[in-house]
This record gives sequence, C-alpha cells and structure tokens, in this order.
Amino acid sequence: MPTDDPARRCKTPRVRFAGVVGGTGFPVLLRHGYPQCHVAWHRVASGLADHFTVVAADLPGYGKSRVHDAGPWHKRAAADELVAMMRSLGHERFAVVGHDRGARVGLRLALDHPKHVTAYCSLSVVPILDVWPAVDQHFAKRVFHWFMLAQPGEVVERLLAANPDAFLEGTLDQMSGEIGRLDPIAVTAYREAFRDTSVRRAIIEDYRAAFDTDVDHEAADRAAGRKLVCPIMVMWPTDRLIASGMESGTLTAADVWRRWGDDVRDLDVACGHLNRNLSLTLAISGHALIQKCGSEAMCSRAASRGMVAMPNGPDAPQRWPFHQSTWTLSASPVGLSLASGAPVHSLVSV
Repeated sequence: MPTDDPARRCKTPRVRFAGVVGGTGFPVLLRHGYPQCHVAWHRVASGLADHFTVVAADLPGYGKSRVHDAGPWHKRAAADELVAMMRSLGHERFAVVGHDRGARVGLRLALDHPKHVTAYCSLSVVPILDVWPAVDQHFAKRVFHWFMLAQPGEVVERLLAANPDAFLEGTLDQMSGEIGRLDPIAVTAYREAFRDTSVRRAIIEDYRAAFDTDVDHEAADRAAGRKLVCPIMVMWPTDRLIASGMESGTLTAADVWRRWGDDVRDLDVACGHLNRNLSLTLAISGHALIQKCGSEAMCSRAASRGMVAMPNGPDAPQRWPFHQSTWTLSASPVGLSLASGAPVHSLVSV
C-alpha cells in the first residue's frame, strides 16, 4: 500500500484538497461541517462505500485543505473548486451529502452546477436566506459562534489564538451535549486542525460570507426563480429549532426546502447536531440516494472495495492512504467520528 505523503494532494485553481476516497460505484461527495474535517464521515463511510465511490475531502481551508490565495471566499467559490476537484477525479456527475457548513456548500453546488449534481442531501440545515428572518434571542444564544466569527477585523482571530483548544472543545461540547460522547481520535483531528492559524481564518471567512455574500446569492436565486432540479433529501434533528418565526403556523425543514425544489423527501431524526443517530441515519440515506440517482447508480454497486479508477496522464491525482484511519463504525456512543483498528480501503488522494 502506498505511504501517506502530505505533499500529494489534489490541486484545483484555488485549493489544495486533502481527504480520502473509498468504495466503488456511483460517486457521492461528502461535505462535513464546522468545526470538523473529513474524518467526521468515518462512522458511516463503510455503509455508503458498499454502494458508492465515497469522496470525503476537507472543505477549503478546513482540516488539511489549503486555499492558495486571499481572494473572496464564499459558498459559490467553494462549490466551483469542489466541482473542479471531482472532475479531476474523473467524476462528471455525482450526488452530494452535506452536514452543517458542508450542506450550505452543497446547496450552492446543486444550484450552480445542475449538470454535475444528481442528488442532494442536507443534514441539519435550511438555506441561510430562510434562517435570518427567524433569528431570535434563543437561536442567537444557541449558535453564538455565528455572530462572533463573523465580526470584522482581527479581534476574533486574536481571541481564538489565545486558547484555540478551549474554544474548540467548548464548541464540540455544546454541539454534542458532551464532548466525551465523540470519538477521541476524531476530536484530536479537529483539535490539531483548529490550532492552525490558516484554518481559523478560513472558518472566520466562511461565517462572514453567510452574513453578506452567501445570502445575497440566495436572494438573487429566489428573485430569479432558480430552484434545484435534482432530488432533495432533508434530515433534521427533532430537537433542533426550525425557522418557525418566518410565518404563522408550523413550518418544517421540508417545507422550507420545498421553496428550493419540487422533489423533496424528509426524515426527522431523534438526535442532536452531532448525534450518532444522525450519522447512522445517513447510512439509510445512502440507499435513498441510490434510488434518486437512478439506474446508473444501481448498476454500479461495488463488487469490491478496491482502488477507485483514476484518470490517466501527468495531471492525475496521486494515490495515498489517509494515515491509518478505517471505514469501520466507531464504538463511541454518540458522534460522527473516526474509528481505528482495521485495515483501510485502498484510497486515493483528493
């Protein structure tokens, strides 16, 4: 098996991506959320890899993915680079599953690149345009980091730099209900990434964009009547607040998403934001995505979990495994987490 060479990464015009690929079949791009990286998906990757080519890469600037320049960075820019990454891996058409911030990038992927995205699954997210009108004091207290990280200037980075571990661990503790429920290997990966100044800056830019550029893009889409043409699956934790202040009456996450597409299916999950039930339910969504992708995906189910076929030529991505991580399910009680102790799939660099 090839050794892990950190210099080997899939490069697009603006990003050097890091992550893993496993399984064989119709490609599915997994997008993690804040404050995580691609190891968040290892709890469910095994089940999905039974049927799909699973591509799990760090969001631009998160984890070990690095942005080359200091230009504008919003969800549209991230989506453009992710399409370039998938195409460099030989995938012209693929499904997208996104959690948290990754789901916001997934929306932009599906809206801006409909010829590439065949299905879209949103975990715990409704579009930001529909969130802002419903924000109240309870929501603001629960997701205080949205407002803190979006502040201008250098004050936020200076505060985070003073004790990045404490801020990260407090965030994970709040999101999971108890940080001890998360796999310690995953927490270590998140902690190591968050200690990097460039990662913290990328996260700050991500949240700043949600206050202006991202919402402006979504407002323009709604004004123009643009909708997702692909099927949409929505999974929503039953204990999460929905944007009930938008209108009178009861409004579900699926109701919100039907403003953005005509083919919407939803599933409520009894869990929290980083709860294992959400991750386990994602395995169920994999089968639903197979149906949504059509016969092409059905015919390409994995006969084995060998190396994914890669494009040839001098610009083809190099092959490497992501240290000694595995695709097996973690024994931790709660969390989307990294497991260890079994052989890895043959992986390729993304």
